[in-house]
Amino acid sequence: MMNLRPLAFVPLLIFSAAVLRAEGEPKETATAVVNRVQAALIDVMKNAEKLGINGRIEKLDPMVRSTHKLATVARVALGKNWAQLTEAQRNAFVDKFSTLVIVTYASNFNGFSGESFTVTSEQPRERGQVLVRTNLTKSDGGKVELDYVLERVADSWQIINIIADGVSDLALKRQEYESVISKEGFDGLMKKLSQKIEDIKVTPGH
Repeated sequence: MMNLRPLAFVPLLIFSAAVLRAEGEPKETATAVVNRVQAALIDVMKNAEKLGINGRIEKLDPMVRSTHKLATVARVALGKNWAQLTEAQRNAFVDKFSTLVIVTYASNFNGFSGESFTVTSEQPRERGQVLVRTNLTKSDGGKVELDYVLERVADSWQIINIIADGVSDLALKRQEYESVISKEGFDGLMKKLSQKIEDIKVTPGH
């Protein structure tokens, strides 16, 4: 259980699809993106023991990278500190942060005992964002509210924040990272993230 598609018409069809995308039609709704994420999570939960932590990481990696706007989330998580970093430091942080997100997913969804996800609504937000509200029903009948904030990226939607029972994961990370940087600098934060990734991989039960 979690801890948390006559050949003569092909050119015309391609042109039509391009026009639709240019006019702002996404290839997949925000809700469909969230459904895809949650289906992948249920799949790894059901096969958690067989896959192990490394197998779950490998299976979730492409899904997370295609559905989450990781570079943007990483930048927001660093807050004002982002502007102080070199390009090399920014790239290194985005890479490390992305790995941590994927490893954390693999760790939290580490077994299955009848859990299920339900989408309850999709709501527009300011700045063109969308909020997809869902529930995770646990094996004991209890529910966890999981709300996904998504943003348009070209012709798709990508997740930029997850709010669990009213608590923003991105806000928590930003607070934590700013605290570490103020005391230990950017290098200190990178060391802590690396250690957290390794600790998750070797913790029994993950």
